[in-house]
Amino acid sequence: MSFYSDAAADAKELLTEFGQTATWSHDNNDGALNPATGVTTGGTSTAYSAKGVLLDFQTNRVNGTSVLATDSLFLMEVGNKPEVGDIITVNAVEYQVIAVQEVSPAGTPVLYEVQLRV
Repeated sequence: MSFYSDAAADAKELLTEFGQTATWSHDNNDGALNPATGVTTGGTSTAYSAKGVLLDFQTNRVNGTSVLATDSLFLMEVGNKPEVGDIITVNAVEYQVIAVQEVSPAGTPVLYEVQLRV
């Protein structure tokens, strides 16, 4: 195992033991669009869950445009990766995913930084 593989395993272990559970559902975009009404019907979604820790953004990262003072940062274990627009529930609060960044030094994914907004 490399150093970063060990770091990823350590991060997953710590987040699993001490983190909070997040759940989300991702739309599979397989519904049928009625062009006359503009309404999509049917379709499926896939449910996911992961462990992580919910934090406030550091003030130096808040710029009032792409990162708001009310945004939250969810450091999440590597695995199923949420996508922008997904709705994640943490501690019974629903957040919209604004951005997802994979922290992957030397190409080894260690964790995801997920920007959330109420």
